[in-house]
Amino acid sequence: GITLRTHVSSFSFQYEKVYVLLSSPCLVVTQKKKKIKWYITSEETGLIPQPFRSYIDQMRPMAVVPALIFGFFTPLILGSGLITAFAFALLLGFMQAGAQTINLSSPYEAQIDIENNKGYRPTPSGRIPPKMGTIVGFSYLFIATLIGITLNFSLLPFLIVYAFLAASFTVKPFYFKRIFPANIIV
Repeated sequence: GITLRTHVSSFSFQYEKVYVLLSSPCLVVTQKKKKIKWYITSEETGLIPQPFRSYIDQMRPMAVVPALIFGFFTPLILGSGLITAFAFALLLGFMQAGAQTINLSSPYEAQIDIENNKGYRPTPSGRIPPKMGTIVGFSYLFIATLIGITLNFSLLPFLIVYAFLAASFTVKPFYFKRIFPANIIV
């Protein structure tokens, strides 16, 4: 059987299919006959190889998923087609992933994470160098910009402002995160 440990207790699965949908925390879905269970675990499962797992962790999937959902359903509610909804979901997902990755790649944030017992995150643990994480984050924002101008060129000013704010939130010389009063919300 497969034993997975979660934050709450240990679970043993015998004769079950295990599907890992996200990583760290992992969303693990198990199926035994017709009964489906799901758990969230922080344990390594070995199904998502390194370094991909670190880059997925760096974009904070639990923060990206709501952007994907909102991005998909908003165009549908407003009467756009399925292709537009899918593209807008990808746009918002890449924007959120880029902002999260840039934020968590900051050496300043890595030091705060270590002080707050979050040294398991990719940058403080050394799995992703800060410079590489920042490059990956800007790559996500660039992909989002390409998707946005493909959808509608008039989105370009909005995307440029978003990319600037995402970068200036934790990147020198701005560090808006330190002075922004709504930092807890953001």
